[in-house]
Amino acid sequence: MGVTVRQKIKGKGQPWWVFITHNGKRRSRKIGPKATAKRIAAEIQEKIARQEFNLEREKPVPTFGEYSEKWLKDYVSVSCRESTYEEYNGILKNHVLPVFEDKPIDQVRRGDIRDFLLSKIKQDFSKSRIGLFKDVLSGVLGYALDEELIQANPTLGITKRLFPKSDERYKKLKSKYVQEFEKYYAILGCGKNDNNEHIKSRYRKLVMEYHPDKIVSKGLPEEFTKFAQDKFREIQEAYDYIRKERGIK
Repeated sequence: MGVTVRQKIKGKGQPWWVFITHNGKRRSRKIGPKATAKRIAAEIQEKIARQEFNLEREKPVPTFGEYSEKWLKDYVSVSCRESTYEEYNGILKNHVLPVFEDKPIDQVRRGDIRDFLLSKIKQDFSKSRIGLFKDVLSGVLGYALDEELIQANPTLGITKRLFPKSDERYKKLKSKYVQEFEKYYAILGCGKNDNNEHIKSRYRKLVMEYHPDKIVSKGLPEEFTKFAQDKFREIQEAYDYIRKERGIK
């Protein structure tokens, strides 16, 4: 147990924080001037000694979506150009939030980010664009790290491990994933530029056409029934894959 005073980022002009550890719980609070932080820390120490101090009840951990709004408002809007704000906001809305919006900020894992970035390779995005997706994720999670909501930023170093340095090797990796991704679109009779509603419509139409119960009710030959069952599984697999990659709900 104890109360300490320090800067999260050392340097002139950086704010001072009070860190409290009490009854197995930890809290931090940004104060500002060092003298003020020391005074508040001393007052808390006295209350602890008199057994008059209780940390407020644990607040729910914000979701990634909630915290991304805070990051945009409190950091990006005041430290970046308006064009950068609009670009980051668009990346969040169109790509990141469909996957991470409802996930608690402390439950975003390195594997989640890896799978998300790989999905963008499969969708044929450029290496630089995927780098921007990673930067937006890193910005939100780095801001959460500063406020001690998470213990580490899971995006750090991930692109070095994920993407080959050689452009030629990257093209081969991209080609492999893009071909696989296009195969699933072809099964549904769609293209990667089609919107989600069109993809869902095609999926529902094919499911009705090849549903095993419908095929059996028509009294068709056994070999066609077997073909229809295999086709139905193929349709389900393709849609599940595309749904996960696009974040379709």
